[in-house]
Amino acid sequence: MKNEPIVRALDSVPFSEAARRRVRRAISEGANKRKEIGAMKKKRRFWIPLTACLLLAVAVATPLLRSKPTVFPFFAAKTSATSAALVSLTEEELLAPRWQDEWEVVAFEGTVRKVRHVRVFFGGFSRFPNPLLLDFFPYAIVEIEVSEVLRGDLAPGDTVRVLVDGYVGGNDVWVEDTDVSSRMTVGTKGIFTPIRYDLDAVHIQNGKTLQLTDLAEYGLPDGTRWAFLEKDGGVLFARWAYPSLEGAENLGDVAAWLRENLQ
Repeated sequence: MKNEPIVRALDSVPFSEAARRRVRRAISEGANKRKEIGAMKKKRRFWIPLTACLLLAVAVATPLLRSKPTVFPFFAAKTSATSAALVSLTEEELLAPRWQDEWEVVAFEGTVRKVRHVRVFFGGFSRFPNPLLLDFFPYAIVEIEVSEVLRGDLAPGDTVRVLVDGYVGGNDVWVEDTDVSSRMTVGTKGIFTPIRYDLDAVHIQNGKTLQLTDLAEYGLPDGTRWAFLEKDGGVLFARWAYPSLEGAENLGDVAAWLRENLQ
């Protein structure tokens, strides 16, 4: 008993028996209060983490109820996906200085320095493969260091953030209509012709609106026809979309042709 030394000391003091009983009772009540406080502290240590978990769950869930989509970090894995067929475009349309007569199209040679994947939740559930899964739209944010400017208000040494539909990761990742962009990896050299976003560049789905400039300043209209990558000693691009480049053997051939033909 922790209070025994105090009680023994008390017995040696010349108190009356009534006073001694009152002091002993006060000591005993004080000990009980300390026990109660200790128990409360233990309970707090148990409930505080639980409360924190509940607050975290609310913080994560609340954005899903808003009118704006929610962006989550995502690391690409081996996968496949499908999308609608590409709209047919001529070489002249692909090389035009403006996309759909609205957004500026720049062109530059550069090297991929960083890739970050995100998934955007627009609300709703996936119909395939599991109707109980949340429906996410995948994007990749690719940072490219510019080495040569072919068109646009850029300069060598600039770092450009380009938004790409689907996944970016090399040979093990395939997404329809991103046959070229999905082959980008950190260190990949290429020529890129993205559009420059403005406030009218949005992705609307399930009543929610994503402002594309919130993710990147530039974006590829699709992942097939707007990039030329140096791969396996040659050049990877949509040859069917650029019949004039059928004989191109390397990135230099593409660059020379673009310098002559960019509008």
